[in-house]
Order: sequence, then structure tokens, then C-alpha cells
Amino acid sequence: MVLCAFPFIFMGCLGCANAHDWAQVVYYAPFVVVFQFGWAATQISHLSLIPTITQDPNDRTELNAIRYGFTVMSNVTVYLVTWLVLGLDTSSEGREAGIGPEDATKFRASYMLGTVVGASAAVGLRFGQGTLYVNYLLYVVAMLLGAGGSVMLVTSLSITADFIGPNVESGAFVYGSMSFTDKLSNGIAVVLIQNLNPCM
Repeated sequence: MVLCAFPFIFMGCLGCANAHDWAQVVYYAPFVVVFQFGWAATQISHLSLIPTITQDPNDRTELNAIRYGFTVMSNVTVYLVTWLVLGLDTSSEGREAGIGPEDATKFRASYMLGTVVGASAAVGLRFGQGTLYVNYLLYVVAMLLGAGGSVMLVTSLSITADFIGPNVESGAFVYGSMSFTDKLSNGIAVVLIQNLNPCM
């Protein structure tokens, strides 16, 4: 599904390049839906393997971290390949029983760290300006943003894996529910931000 839909998402609207925006939305929407179904099936299958492989919460956290590390490496690789192909323009600016309330502190410490790092990156994005910022400090902000997101994502996936516990038969359902809630909440947040601060 991903292989079939992905190229069409980034290609021009075949036969409707000059059509109204809504016509293009109708054209692209089915490709996005097919891609999301395929991508979710791949991600959920992969994530639900982790609780099946091990019951040890530390091992689950390590597997989530390794998985995300390879995700980051692949993203960096895509960037480097794009950079090599297109060039770089620099001219312009633990327990098996699952988790309970008593476990909150061990996740709260690392999640708060990710939140603080991510928030500092957001402040840098909001107030950063000037040649020094564009040429150098923007890379620091990007690293902070990535690090904060990574910490929060790995912590969240670890909490989910601990929540599944030994009930590995429900792993796909739990990860699927988490993914659906994630996409729904992100969609709502984007709509609210765009309505409160529309682009000029």
C-alpha cells in the first residue's frame, strides 16, 4: 500500500494541475488514506513485536530506543542523500505485571526532560533570527527538537510496552489505539493552531 500510494502523493496532480484546490484535495486524499493504512500496518506490526520478544521492561525500553535510533539514522541518511543529489544552498538566511500509579515517577523524570528540551527548541524557533542564527544556531535548535521528540517518543512507547505487559495478544490493538489517538490529537492541534494563527 505504501509503495503504491507514496509516489502519487509527491507527484503533480495528474490531469488536474490547474484545477481548484478542492479538486486536488479529492485527488490526493485517497492516496494519503492508502499510504496511512499501509504505514500504520507496518508500524503497528513492528511495535507489537517488542512485547512479544521480551517481558523485561528494561529490554523493552532498549528495543524501543534501538528501533527509534535506526529511524533517526534512516532520516539522516535520507537527508544526506538529498543533500548530495540536490546540493546545499547556504547563501540565504520493571515489572511483567504492567504499570501502575506507583510507576509514574520513573517515566515522569525522562518525559519532563524531553519536554524541556523540546520546549527550548520551540523558543529558539520562535525568537531566533539573524545571520548567525540561520547559518549556525538553527542546527543546534534542530538537534534539540529532535532530541526532545526522541526522548518523549521512546518514553511513550516504553510506557505502552509496559502497559501491555504479558498480554502480548493485545499488543497490536494497544499500539493501534495509541497511533489513532496520536493522529487524531495532532490533527485537532493543527486545525486549532491554523484557525488561531492563520497563515498570511
